[in-house]
Amino acid sequence: MVYCSSCGVEVEARLERCPLCRGHLQTTEPVLKSPYPMEPDPPPQLRIPGRRIRVLMIEVLTVLMFGTLFGVLAIDYLMNDRLTWAAYCAPALAAGWWYAWLILFMTNRPAWLLGGGMLTTTLLLAGVDVVAGGFNWFFPLALPIMMTLSLVIAGVIWIACFVRTSWANITALILLGIGIFCFVLNLIVSLQLHGAPLPTWSLPVLGSLVPPALFLLYVHYRLSKVVDLGKIFHL
Repeated sequence: MVYCSSCGVEVEARLERCPLCRGHLQTTEPVLKSPYPMEPDPPPQLRIPGRRIRVLMIEVLTVLMFGTLFGVLAIDYLMNDRLTWAAYCAPALAAGWWYAWLILFMTNRPAWLLGGGMLTTTLLLAGVDVVAGGFNWFFPLALPIMMTLSLVIAGVIWIACFVRTSWANITALILLGIGIFCFVLNLIVSLQLHGAPLPTWSLPVLGSLVPPALFLLYVHYRLSKVVDLGKIFHL
């Protein structure tokens, strides 16, 4: 057996050179190197745990928050020789930091995320009212509105947990919740402005939300049991 020492192909014994590459011949099969250079393995990447990344993000946000707060306080004091508008930044920045913390660490707990967001918004409104000169509008307006909104959202979620959910009844619950919130909001505002809980603009809102909500409930609890809506609308 005769082989080319360069390309490794087997050739006839009567030949003196390789017919392909004109290389020298030998009687043992050569060990050839790969014609393509081997690329080195990439260095192993350092994998940072997800929780560690979230902690680092919170640290960065904390540094940015305090830096922004000190900056606006210094600018306000240098311009006015006292703190005026910059005092409103403190509750806003604190609320923004807490919103970010909830999003980063409570995404897999929707109840805690929603409840924490509502509580943070309530405390933000309270802080703004305190900075403005005391509790003037927080207790008569902001707190009842936030409590109503929290109860409506909690009620919609609670009912949705105990019924067979579909796009129809969930949409109907949301529409009814919006209507109830607008109605109570109208009563609260009119009580503070006119001294009596008089529904005005909320009645047209209810009139536009209740009929489609009732129709969607009819679709969910009656029509969908008689007619296959998926085949009709190609869903």
